[in-house]
Amino acid sequence: MINENKSVRDLKRMVLIGAIVALVSQLYWNLFVYNFRISSSVIVLPVLLMTLGKNLSTTMTCSVTAVIVFLFRLTVVVNGDADFITSAEHLFPNAVFYFCYGIIFGAMIPGKHTVSFSRLFPAVFFADFGSNLVELCISESSLHTMTPEKAGYLLLIALFRTFLASLILMAESHYRTLLKNEEHENRYRRLFLMTTGLKNEIYFMRKNSEEIESVMANAYKLYEKLNEMDVPDDMKHMSLSIARDVHEIKKDYIRIIQGIEEEISDLDEADKKEFLAELGVETSGLDRLIAASYKLLGLISYLTAGPQESRAWTITKGTKAPQAAGKIHSDFERGFIRAEVVHYDDLMRLGSYNAAKEQGLVRSEGKEYVMKDGDVVLFRFNV
Repeated sequence: MINENKSVRDLKRMVLIGAIVALVSQLYWNLFVYNFRISSSVIVLPVLLMTLGKNLSTTMTCSVTAVIVFLFRLTVVVNGDADFITSAEHLFPNAVFYFCYGIIFGAMIPGKHTVSFSRLFPAVFFADFGSNLVELCISESSLHTMTPEKAGYLLLIALFRTFLASLILMAESHYRTLLKNEEHENRYRRLFLMTTGLKNEIYFMRKNSEEIESVMANAYKLYEKLNEMDVPDDMKHMSLSIARDVHEIKKDYIRIIQGIEEEISDLDEADKKEFLAELGVETSGLDRLIAASYKLLGLISYLTAGPQESRAWTITKGTKAPQAAGKIHSDFERGFIRAEVVHYDDLMRLGSYNAAKEQGLVRSEGKEYVMKDGDVVLFRFNV
């Protein structure tokens, strides 16, 4: 169904291009030599192919145009009391002109989206000149009647029409560029205003979120103290209810920030980080959730890196180096000798383990070393 709709739309565009060319074909003038007419339609045709027909097949578009121009001009001539057969024979070479134009132009410009003017100019010229040669040979029924003088006229006409068509296309391209620049400026202006507003909103949200967290903690502490005192149960439940309500308000704040992150989820990772940093939200909601969960459970992570894999290991805060090594394998803990430790931030800043070692940032720690969050460790052991 979608393909059918596209085919119908493409056909309508082809018919529209053909109708425009047919109407403009009635405009012509004698420029270089008397009784040698120059049609304006051949100036308009490449412009329409590169604009309205940019997504259409060039050969098919010019074929449809050939049929429409032929029928249109035949109708005009026959209405003037001319003989139908004679008029059709006279107009047939002109229809062949448009058909040949599509073949030559389509062969030289197979893709119309990324074509440069250095390629477009010769394509328009050779399509015009070659099609004119074919039309003249058919209309005079012989190639031998082609003289150097006639070929010279065709050459001049092709150059003239190509020059005018190129000027129109360059003007159209320049106009589109101006429109795009203006559109980009408007979009940037709207984005700047939106970002400024969001920054202010998020600043107050973050500030309020911290205050809400403090109120929630104090309400819960009050609940614990009231449990130790001889007070009515209603008062105890009231303090607990306050803590829960405040917690729900905080969750709404978090949802808003997560909604902003969802809106920019289609951006590239670098653009996403830059946008969040501009708003003052350095980490995503998921990252904050993981960090908060680790903090609540008293967990930290350390990392190991080798030629085959790098991975993080989760341990309880306060774990010493041998027990942390035992997370990888019990042999590591049983035969523990020492741990060579560098912090993740230092490793990323310097780029390699050897560079960190040269800077004296790789430490040799023993059995009493308490692991820290973000340690990158190489365990030495012997069993």
